[in-house]
Amino acid sequence: MLKFAYSPDFILIGLMILIIPLFLWYYRSKIDIIKRFFSDMDHRKLTGGKSARVELLRFALFFLAGVLMIVALMRPQVGTKVETVKQTGIDVFFLLDVSNSMAAEDLKPSRLEKAKNDIEILLKKMSGDRIGMVVFAGQSYLQFPLTLDHSIGRLILGTIDITTVPQQGTDIAGAMKMAIDGFGSSRNAGKAVVIFSDGEDHERGAEEAVQTAAGEGIRVFTVAVGSPAGAKIPIYAGDVVAGYKTDNEGNEVVTKVNEEKLKKLASLGGGQFFRSDDNSEYLVKLYDDISNIEKSEFGAFKVVEYDEVFHWFLVPALLLLLAGMFVRDDMKWFSEVKERVDEN
Repeated sequence: MLKFAYSPDFILIGLMILIIPLFLWYYRSKIDIIKRFFSDMDHRKLTGGKSARVELLRFALFFLAGVLMIVALMRPQVGTKVETVKQTGIDVFFLLDVSNSMAAEDLKPSRLEKAKNDIEILLKKMSGDRIGMVVFAGQSYLQFPLTLDHSIGRLILGTIDITTVPQQGTDIAGAMKMAIDGFGSSRNAGKAVVIFSDGEDHERGAEEAVQTAAGEGIRVFTVAVGSPAGAKIPIYAGDVVAGYKTDNEGNEVVTKVNEEKLKKLASLGGGQFFRSDDNSEYLVKLYDDISNIEKSEFGAFKVVEYDEVFHWFLVPALLLLLAGMFVRDDMKWFSEVKERVDEN
């Protein structure tokens, strides 16, 4: 099967096609002028012995050479081998905290946006894994179930913000239960949950939910998003900070990441604890840990191996160009060839 690495340049093809009528118009016009104004003269002497048929032949050679060169530039390829590739991977649910405290800006541009950026980086590396996502605050919502379509995951991830879950709080337990239910139909041996949160757990049951997951063979990793020193929660009016979130007594709220809480959850879940940083270096270790989980086969697909065959078109093009350059202007060589054929 022949295919091309580059799409055809239709503008260039159109210009090549346009050359044909332009040349024919030029050729006919020249013949008409000679016949009209120089009808009494020897046409061969007038044109210096040049043959009109040679001009047509040279044009045809150069034109065909140009067409073949365009085809060669499109990098034609021929399928030479078909291989069956098995697709293996693990199932991973991302649990993303979208509570108000994730709007704090001790990580730039904010805790939530930093977590989203880190998840997107991971998705680019996890092309063979099935992914799902749950967002949580006071309640939990399934954003998308386990899927191999990472483009959908990235699209939905881009729409998530602090307002995605209206009820405030940090219900890690509910998010864990939703992820466990999401693994329900999965037959894969490798399963993992990655929690991105500042760890301010205002709801109970997180540790029990993680232990339940670990009992079902699900490894739980946690990522602390924020700083132990804490930060205020900005309130924006457009693009300008209009103030900071306050408590019932009017004091500005300072939200601090609870690393000890997240470390304990990771320990109970048989995973690892990580701290998000400005340069996201921790993602290398996190990805290595996830990729070392036992993989299962999702299915198989066929891959065609292609070889470059641009020389099939480039070599004839060069030969046609050389032939066009060596074509003589008179037609004596036609007569010479005909005489040799007659002699034989």
